[in-house]
Amino acid sequence: MQHLGPGCWPQSGPVRRGPGGRLVCGADVFRAGAAHHGQHPAVAAADQLLLRTRAGPDGAVDQDADLVGVAAAVHGDPNGYQRHGVPPPACASPARRARRARPRFVYRTPYTLGRPVRDLPTRGNNSVHDRSGSGHRAGFTALVTASLLVTAAANLSPTLVSALAVQIQDDLDIGETEIGMTVSAFFFVGALTSALSGRMVERIGPTTGLRLSTAAAGAVLVVTGAVGRSWLALMILVGLAGLANSWGQPAANLYVARGVSSHRQGLALGIQKAGVPAAALLGGLAIPTVGLTIGWSWAFVLGGLLAFAVSLGVPAVDRKPPATSRQRAVTDRPLVRPRPDVAMRLLIAVTCSTCLAAMGSMALSSFFVLSSVEIGIDEAAAGILLMAGSVVGIASRLAMGASADRASLSPFHMLTAMFAVAALAFVGLSTGSKAMLYAAMPFAFATSYAWPGLFHLATVRYNPSAPGAATGITMTGNFTGAVCGPVLFGLLVEATSYGWAWSFAAITSGAAAAVMAVTGRLIDRRPIHSPRGP
Repeated sequence: MQHLGPGCWPQSGPVRRGPGGRLVCGADVFRAGAAHHGQHPAVAAADQLLLRTRAGPDGAVDQDADLVGVAAAVHGDPNGYQRHGVPPPACASPARRARRARPRFVYRTPYTLGRPVRDLPTRGNNSVHDRSGSGHRAGFTALVTASLLVTAAANLSPTLVSALAVQIQDDLDIGETEIGMTVSAFFFVGALTSALSGRMVERIGPTTGLRLSTAAAGAVLVVTGAVGRSWLALMILVGLAGLANSWGQPAANLYVARGVSSHRQGLALGIQKAGVPAAALLGGLAIPTVGLTIGWSWAFVLGGLLAFAVSLGVPAVDRKPPATSRQRAVTDRPLVRPRPDVAMRLLIAVTCSTCLAAMGSMALSSFFVLSSVEIGIDEAAAGILLMAGSVVGIASRLAMGASADRASLSPFHMLTAMFAVAALAFVGLSTGSKAMLYAAMPFAFATSYAWPGLFHLATVRYNPSAPGAATGITMTGNFTGAVCGPVLFGLLVEATSYGWAWSFAAITSGAAAAVMAVTGRLIDRRPIHSPRGP
C-alpha cells in the first residue's frame, strides 16, 4: 500500500455500500490508513463501528461522522464520539449511551491527521447536504392527488375559455382568431417565463411553488369572472394565469421527483398530468351546468374558489433530493447551479418535437367544441363529447404512466408512436363527417392528452440531478407550441375551413413523430443513472 503523504490516507480494497446502494467511502479510507500505519486495534474499531453505521433522513449513509468518531478514538479522544455524533463504543457508560440516544446527523469532510475537521461549503439553505424540509412525509396517494388537483386548477383558465367559447363569442362579439389568441396568451406567458420558473422552483422548493402557483391561478380566475367583460381584458387575465402555470409545471414535476420513489414515478406523473384532461372535463361539465344556466363568467369564479381550496391542501415534501454520488463527493469548491444531465442540444431537439406536437394538442382542446358545433352537433352534446374525450385522456394518461414503470421500451419510442397515432386521428377529424368525428375522437384525446405525462416522466428520469431545471427548459417547447397552435388554427379556420385546419394539425403531429424518433435514439445511447427516490 502506498503512503500518500502527511495527513492523507490511501484508499484500498472494495468500496462498501450502505442503504440504497450509497457509498461508504470515507470509513473505508480511514480503515485502509489505519492498517497501513500498523494500528490494528483501529482497524477492529473501524469494522465494529461500520456495522452500526447509521442512515440519514433519506437513507444516505452518515459516513463522515462515523469516520471522525473512529479517528477520535484512535487518537485518545473519547469525547470525539460526543462531538461528532458517532455511537460510543461498547465500553461506554450507561449515562453516555443515554445521552447519545437522540440521533444526530453531522455531515463533515473526512478526518485527516494534522488538519481540523471542516464543514462542507454551503450556499444558504441550498447545500447539497441540506436535509431541511417540512419534517412531514406524506403518502403516495396524498402526493399524487395533490399534484393532480394542482395541475387541473392551474389549467382551468384556457380550458374554460375553450369550453365556453360559443357563449364567449356571442357575449364579446369575437371570432375564432380571438379565441385562439386568448388561449395562446396563457402559453405565451408560460413560454417566456418557463426556464426562469424552473430555476426558481429549484430554490424555493416544490411545495412552496405548488401552493403559490395554485393560489395565484385561483386569484386570476376570480378576477376574470368579475371584470373580464372585454376581449382585451380576458386575454390579459388568461395570460396572467399562464404565469402561475409556468411555476406549477416545474414545481409539480419536482414535487413528484422529491416525494415518490423512482420505480413509481411513471404512475405518479401519469396521475399528475391527468390534471389537464381533468380540467377539460370540468370545462365540459361547466357548459350545461353553469354556462347555459347562470352565465360563463360564474364558471371562472367557481373555478377560482376551487383553486384556492386546492392550494390549502397541498402536503409538504422535502426541499432537497436524495444525494447522488456526484453531489455527495466532498470538495472544497463552491457548489454550482444544478444542470440537466442530457446534453443541451438534445434537450433543444426534444423541445422542438414537443412544440410541434403541442400545436395539434392545443388545437384539439381549444376548438373541439366549436368544430363539433360547426358540423351540426348541439352545444350541450358537444360539451358531453368533450367530457367523454377528457375521460379517455385521463384513462390513457394513467395507463401510460403505469406501463412506463414496467415497460422495457424507451419512453421516446412510445412518444413517437403516440405522435403518429395523433396525426392519423387529426386526419379523421379533417373529413368533417360526424361518424369520423365519433371514431377519431377517442384516439385524438387518448394521444394528445396522454403524451405530456410520458414526456415529463422521461424528462425527470433522464435528468435526475436537476429535474426542475430540465422541465423548465423542455416546457418552453410545450408552451411555444401551445401559443402558435391555437392562433394558426383559428387563422386557418377563418381563411379556409375546419378541414384544412385539422389537416395542419395532422402535419405538425407527423413532423413531431419524426423528430422524436431521431432525437430519442440519440438520447438512449447515453446511459443516465437515476438515483432512487425516498
